[in-house]
Amino acid sequence: MSDIRFLPLGGQDERNKNCYVIKIDDDIFIFDCGVKIPVNVKYGISTITPDFNILKKDADKIKGIFIGYPTHGNYGGIVHLLDKIGYDVPIYCPHIGKIIIETFLEKRYWSSNRKFNLKFIIAEPFSPIILNKTEIVPFSVANSVPGSLGWVIKTQNGSIVFIDDFIISNDRSRIFQSQLNKIDHIVRNNVLALIPGMGIVDRNSGFTSPNYKNSDFYQKIAANAKGRIFVACVDSDVNTIVNLANIAKNTGRPFSIYSNTFMNVFSNIVKQKLINIKGLQCLQISDINSSNNAIVIISSIQEQLFKNLLSLTNKQNSNITFNYTDTFVLGTQIVPGYEGLSADLLDQLSKIDLDINILPKNVLPMSASTEDQKFLLDKLSPKYVFPIQGLYKSFVKYRNSSSQTWTKPDQVMFLDNGEEICISNGNLNKKINNIKLQECSINQAGYDDSSTSIIYEREKLSEAGTIAITIFFNKEKQMFIDKINYQFFGIVSNTNKNNEAIDGIISSFKKALPNCFVPNKKNLIDHKSSKKMMKKMVMKLFEKTFDKRPVVLITIIEC
Repeated sequence: MSDIRFLPLGGQDERNKNCYVIKIDDDIFIFDCGVKIPVNVKYGISTITPDFNILKKDADKIKGIFIGYPTHGNYGGIVHLLDKIGYDVPIYCPHIGKIIIETFLEKRYWSSNRKFNLKFIIAEPFSPIILNKTEIVPFSVANSVPGSLGWVIKTQNGSIVFIDDFIISNDRSRIFQSQLNKIDHIVRNNVLALIPGMGIVDRNSGFTSPNYKNSDFYQKIAANAKGRIFVACVDSDVNTIVNLANIAKNTGRPFSIYSNTFMNVFSNIVKQKLINIKGLQCLQISDINSSNNAIVIISSIQEQLFKNLLSLTNKQNSNITFNYTDTFVLGTQIVPGYEGLSADLLDQLSKIDLDINILPKNVLPMSASTEDQKFLLDKLSPKYVFPIQGLYKSFVKYRNSSSQTWTKPDQVMFLDNGEEICISNGNLNKKINNIKLQECSINQAGYDDSSTSIIYEREKLSEAGTIAITIFFNKEKQMFIDKINYQFFGIVSNTNKNNEAIDGIISSFKKALPNCFVPNKKNLIDHKSSKKMMKKMVMKLFEKTFDKRPVVLITIIEC
């Protein structure tokens, strides 16, 4: 019988940063390795990853990384993970996932000239992957990225089904195919655990299909637009790419994609003959400004989209210049946290006097709604359910809706990041093993800045400013020289009253300076201890005068 453990490292009660560890006996399988991008970059931190450090000690037991739904929230931390566990660990993903990840790495690390030799293995639907004693079977699911996969992990006690996101649809689309109705022969009515992404259960109580279809909306836009049409959407929304490409072809408008990731995905779809582009006029980015009727898609990950659009409206990027005859469409729903950036964007666009349109709220993303989730529960009849990738309020809605299926709410369990459960011999041990995790903060250069002291110092810098003090010390006489240099950064405004107060602090510091001399065993100055005393004294003087404790940098020069 199998001993199974399931541990979320990220993605629980938060958006993105998805990473889940499934351990079957001594073998470890990692599903997703995403990141979270702060809405506002603070203290130099541009990316937050799960705590991959806990995987280092068991790196030799890791059999593979599985990325079935290639979005930034699922693959963005791949380099940081491999840095911890080694680059010989294989990455199982669909063909389009390999293209997306390689494009991301090329763009993210181009300035550092860092090259990667990732061990990709293309997973094909219903082609079993045998890893030691475990068989994993991929199957197609329909969501916003064509070719996405779910995974069936076979164990001695039944199957574990892992699905990031999906929709239930009867559409016979060549691009967005689903095999959910065909996995019965794999699971054989014995699903030990279902691990589903919660999708948009908190937004829509019905099925997602057919409400994800946006062709009619964009066709009306194209019919009324006087000039160019710019559509902003997230770079995992392939459904919008395909629809706009077909509209451009049918209306005789040139078509351009302002995104490396989107362009590579679109090229891959064309190569696989999933879309017929005969008659489509493809426009290079350099020619966008010279066109008067093109359809242009502007896309990036959700966290960067509004910032990129604002850079265009502020004319920080010359590739695209908006004018009053253009039509702009915000083709993505505004998620919580981005309301301010969205308002800034729409304000800037209104100053250009563009025709502005926003995707209606009743047009849904290709993500599982409540009825999709209920359908899946009834189809698989899992013994246990561990919903993932969503806020706790989404879990509450998910669990409540499960009462309308053959699955009982007490079979549905929410695990927070760092909470590990164990299933032994097919039975759940309800005792949760809590593992202490620490998010890793990555700076804009791509390096780990997780040190608590570094973040604390940057926080203090932003709050209270910095003082740099250079003190000269007579080495022969072992005493401080009266000459002291001061530099003040961002502490208080430059007013007569504040300057007089600072002069008073400097005078007090000079008088007390001899008391900061701390000798070592040889009765010579101990630089470290002396600096520590000086820092404390300066911070106390500023706190007493200005009610703030700035960062104090002390340099002692012996002469």
